Amino acid sequence: MHYDDAPVLLPATRQTKVTYWCDYGLDVIPKDGGKDQGLLRVAHHFGAEPSETIAFGDGLNDLDMLRTAGIGVAMGNAMEGLKKAADYVTRTVEEEGVAFALRHFHLI
Repeated sequence: MHYDDAPVLLPATRQTKVTYWCDYGLDVIPKDGGKDQGLLRVAHHFGAEPSETIAFGDGLNDLDMLRTAGIGVAMGNAMEGLKKAADYVTRTVEEEGVAFALRHFHLI
């Protein structure tokens, strides 16, 4: 389903939300769930604050996670909306964008 059609699906659900990772690719997840919640739980498990985390993404389903992380990195091939929300835009996956960003932030 194209993201423009989400209003057709959403009224039929009460406990879910839809996040998109491309124009026609979507995730239907619990309303109170998401990658941001996963990031918070992992950080808590390791005794870290969200401000001490870094997250990488390429689709709008990564938006909340990038906003929650201390550093939100959009891949070079990411959707434009994610790039605009990111703290940093790195190279594409094929161009070893994760390693490039980690070097940029002096983490490796």
